[in-house]
Amino acid sequence: MLHLDLRMTLRVCLLAIISLATLELCARMQDYLTRGIPVWPLSYQAPPIYAYGGDGPHGIPFARDGKYVMNSLGFRGPEVQADRTTVLCLGASETFGVYESPGAEYPRQLERVLNDMEPFKAFQVVNAAYPGERLEEIASTLPQTLDRVRPRYAVIYPSIAGVAWTRSTWDALHPTPASKDPPPERWGRVRLRDHIHALFGTPVPKPKSTVTARSRLPERNIREFHHELLSLVRALRRRGVQPVLATHATRFGRNGQYRDAQLQTFQAYYPVVTEAGLFDAERRMNAAIVAVARADRDPVVDAAGLIAPGPANFADFVHFTDRGSAQMARLLGGTIAHLAARDAVTPPKPVGGRN
Repeated sequence: MLHLDLRMTLRVCLLAIISLATLELCARMQDYLTRGIPVWPLSYQAPPIYAYGGDGPHGIPFARDGKYVMNSLGFRGPEVQADRTTVLCLGASETFGVYESPGAEYPRQLERVLNDMEPFKAFQVVNAAYPGERLEEIASTLPQTLDRVRPRYAVIYPSIAGVAWTRSTWDALHPTPASKDPPPERWGRVRLRDHIHALFGTPVPKPKSTVTARSRLPERNIREFHHELLSLVRALRRRGVQPVLATHATRFGRNGQYRDAQLQTFQAYYPVVTEAGLFDAERRMNAAIVAVARADRDPVVDAAGLIAPGPANFADFVHFTDRGSAQMARLLGGTIAHLAARDAVTPPKPVGGRN
């Protein structure tokens, strides 16, 4: 009897091992077909779609990693056309798009919204954002971006990374361009795990940092953010581009009225402040965004107040679902359509207008 039980246990274990190995092989085959990741090597490194230079991230032309497809200019999305009214989207991973279905990130949805509202305007929206991009990096590459794209309007959707660390602190954490990119897995990676996380929308949280969390970010962080955002807005104006700003929305709402396990992940990504400090930092950052908009009477979309918190609109702590991106696109679309109607009556000032 004991032999029968042992043989049955061994058979079940062998069947489980074969099943898991088959699923892992299928996951690796899918990675190869959709992302170009070799099947057999144990080390893991996704195909790069952008790389850091001395002045910030640059997209790799024609690069592809699954749903992330770069055009000939190194921007995510279709090719830029010269005969369109162009809207430029600037920001970080929230703008680049992470969890949305292909073509559902808010810049792509914004293009459809605008063309539905103004079918004779022929809008195109260029997604010039990259994950982790900070305001000073956007400003460094802005002249080249404007020369390539020649937009009429520019959406600026800043990330909280812009206030969590000052420029000097960020540079100390990432002293070289290569240190900004995560290293490949050294001892191998179970690819099936990634597919399970992608299927259920549960990102792996970053490990806890040894940094001591403050209850409130220093005021110099907000002042530096305000200065860099104002400089970026005025650099756009000098080139004849109309800025449109948006406050930063999160899964938890303006004051943390919605809370779940994602709050722990949020704090793991930004360990410099406590839970209460995160909400305080969001409020102060958004107040700075509104102040910059008012300084030059630029439009500002209150995404933080108008996009409802919770998992329906946010896949994690700050990144949109398809539905959340659709809401963001509609909010921005209404504002930009109003600006376009105004421009049709009163043509915009030439380059070199008011700063």
